[in-house]
Amino acid sequence: MAKDVNNKRIKARKLKGFRDYFDSEINLRFHVVEQLKQVGELFGFQPTDTPALEYAEVLLGEGGETDKQAYTFTDQGGREVALRYDLTMPFARFVCEHQGRYHLPLKRMQIGKVWRAEKPQKGRYREFLQGDVDILGESSIYAELDILLLMASFLARFPSLSFVIHIGHREVLSYLVQEVLGLKDSEQERTAFIIIDKLSKVGRDVVSIKLAEIPGIQQAKIPYFLDLITVPLETTNNHNSSSSPCFDYLKNSDVWPAMLSIQNMVSQVNAQYKNVVCAVDLSLARGLDYYTGIVFETMITGHEDLGSIWSGGRYARIMNRFQRTSHSGVGASLGIDRFVSVLLGTLPATDPVLSATSPFVFLVTDLKQPHSLEAVFVTAQKLRALGITVCHGLSQDKVRKQYQQAARLQAKYAVFLEFDQSTLGPQFASQCQFEQIPVKIKELALREENSGYLSDLVQKFHYLRQSPTQKKS
Repeated sequence: MAKDVNNKRIKARKLKGFRDYFDSEINLRFHVVEQLKQVGELFGFQPTDTPALEYAEVLLGEGGETDKQAYTFTDQGGREVALRYDLTMPFARFVCEHQGRYHLPLKRMQIGKVWRAEKPQKGRYREFLQGDVDILGESSIYAELDILLLMASFLARFPSLSFVIHIGHREVLSYLVQEVLGLKDSEQERTAFIIIDKLSKVGRDVVSIKLAEIPGIQQAKIPYFLDLITVPLETTNNHNSSSSPCFDYLKNSDVWPAMLSIQNMVSQVNAQYKNVVCAVDLSLARGLDYYTGIVFETMITGHEDLGSIWSGGRYARIMNRFQRTSHSGVGASLGIDRFVSVLLGTLPATDPVLSATSPFVFLVTDLKQPHSLEAVFVTAQKLRALGITVCHGLSQDKVRKQYQQAARLQAKYAVFLEFDQSTLGPQFASQCQFEQIPVKIKELALREENSGYLSDLVQKFHYLRQSPTQKKS
């Protein structure tokens, strides 16, 4: 008897912040990804992909707080490398490395995993799936509108939830920080941005205290400043500039066109969707330093504690680390796993999206007959070639057990094959007339069984695949 040399057992466990996925989560994930792909294609976005691992210098230096969360290490070749913490910086490297292979403006879509060594919490993981859409090489505000309409079109496909897209503008916020708070120094402004961006999380009192600690700030103006950047939701939706002191303050400023542009975008999106609302939110700055203009975050109503599920904005400098010239772009990143975590808690357990993929057909036969299992394999392949999802037993189980397995897999039909014993054997594939194989078709949900031929099953499949209009005709 062989001696077990592996006396030390390793505990089966995974790293904190990393997850295993099962059944309904996987199916819902696939569904969300498919919806994003469909909407992206409708808007004319082209797919791209980049490696999970990049040179560390490619990723680090522009991400602010995110730089601290990047997974970095030295590989076997002595290279300093990092796992991507988002899909935007790898996209910037991609654009600079492959100039000449695309034309601007470039509309791209990418779906992939990213990694951040941040503190795990509800809806926030260290490994997660992200979906990005970007328009590069177009500085017009219509690029922003295209992105926002794409976002709203995707969110509208989940009518059981309601969403608010908060829209800010870093140029407008910069103007207010300089003119009202008196912070002209770029480093002071950056510090103020970080504090202001947390307004919705920590509240007005905490932000006031933190802002007052910045050297040179006009402390007496802090309450007025916070009033200005807190634009009421009803004001932005009604497009009524006279009802907000912020609009009055900005009317004759250099940033008034930017303010008008985001207000117009809010109106256009709100006019088209029922479960998606856009709102001006000038407290938004976003944590990443490469944003230069419009910024936005998407909250799920009733789940604001999870934070934003879809964020982004206008950027203009991210390619300067690779080349002198850069291109203006605007993009948005969907946190697919965070979104899925909310959907899992809101969709009813009976929702078909959560169900495992069920076979259309489970083939059953008397497996005691010699060569019958081989004949089932051949028949299944013939049906699959027609686009029919087929399962069957893989061992010589009794007929009753085969029907039980069909029920467990939630197959739509269990189909009993009545093979002609004279055709079973090596010659089956070449001699059998498949469409004329006698069958008993049992619809498991209704427990109804009808006799016929395999051709009847094929016709039934094609009929069910037709649209309602085709069926009527």
